[in-house]
Amino acid sequence: MRTLMTQQYSKVPAVNDLSFKINAGETVGYLGPNGAGKSTMIKMLTGILVPTAGQLFVRGKIPHQSRMENARKMGGRFWTEKSIMVGVTYDRFI
Repeated sequence: MRTLMTQQYSKVPAVNDLSFKINAGETVGYLGPNGAGKSTMIKMLTGILVPTAGQLFVRGKIPHQSRMENARKMGGRFWTEKSIMVGVTYDRFI
């Protein structure tokens, strides 16, 4: 049975050519279709994942090198459409 099945993987960029700046005190929404790289980018911003190319800075520091400090200072709520409760306003999630 093992010889009948093979695993095949291909490299697909999860985040490509992205640039943005969020100023202190701003509230932002990070929206996009499934598979657009939203979760991957959030993981890179928090230092959970390391980018394979390019540069990434949060408050002037490289996230994966200052992960604990970054986690203490970065606030946010992350949810998908499945976790949003009907009748609950955005303000209650902040």
